[in-house]
Amino acid sequence: MNRSIEQRIGELLNQYSLTLSTAESCTGGLIAHNITNIPGSSNYFAGAAVVYSNEAKISLLDVQPTTLEKYGAVSKQTVLEMAIGVRILYRTEAGLSVSGIAGPGGGSEGKPVGLVWFGVNVLGRENAWKFNFQGGRLQIKEKAAQTALELLEEHLNAIKIITEDTGDVHDQEKTNTRYDQVRVWGTFDREGNFTPDGFLLHGVEHPIEIISRHWQDGDAMHYLVMVPIDSIYELIFNYQAKRWYLKDLNQKPGVRV
Repeated sequence: MNRSIEQRIGELLNQYSLTLSTAESCTGGLIAHNITNIPGSSNYFAGAAVVYSNEAKISLLDVQPTTLEKYGAVSKQTVLEMAIGVRILYRTEAGLSVSGIAGPGGGSEGKPVGLVWFGVNVLGRENAWKFNFQGGRLQIKEKAAQTALELLEEHLNAIKIITEDTGDVHDQEKTNTRYDQVRVWGTFDREGNFTPDGFLLHGVEHPIEIISRHWQDGDAMHYLVMVPIDSIYELIFNYQAKRWYLKDLNQKPGVRV
């Protein structure tokens, strides 16, 4: 039995322990509708922001007014800001965005009806694509929603390929990754478990907004954290050395998820 693209995306998100949110303009929530048709999608799908107007893009997703003025709502720059903004809004590791002209009006010579921009941001690794669709308003919306899912799956699979091609991830990190020593502050619960609340790096305090997951690997505890604004780090506590280290995961090739 063939699995739908919504099922395949759900499996990838579950595999990587990632959560997803969508920022939709011309599709009007259709992407979220398709994703939530899958039972159990609440495990990885947090929500959608339908930001049809520029005012909504600014107020909900913190898209910069200067971006809209310079490039317009249907642009690479806007969808990338939307993808970041929706991640922050819903506190997810992945953000998918779309903005286009579904018609029948609203087009121009430079931006015709059917022009749609798509953006994806997964743990700081981003990409954007432009398509020109043909058809009526509903057809363009449906094509855009389907294409958005295809691009998201492609992006998630690209991360998977990079992860697999590195071979031994830990050996690869030792040779290619710089770890900075940091000071960390946090809280202990009644059982003595520690939760980091922030860290000091190069004299700058970084409060932690989200701990998306944590795991123990040998003699070290790892925390995947997000700090303002949309920056992803891996905090590592080495039990033997009794020291904290930091790995920067922002917009680097070969991001390990």
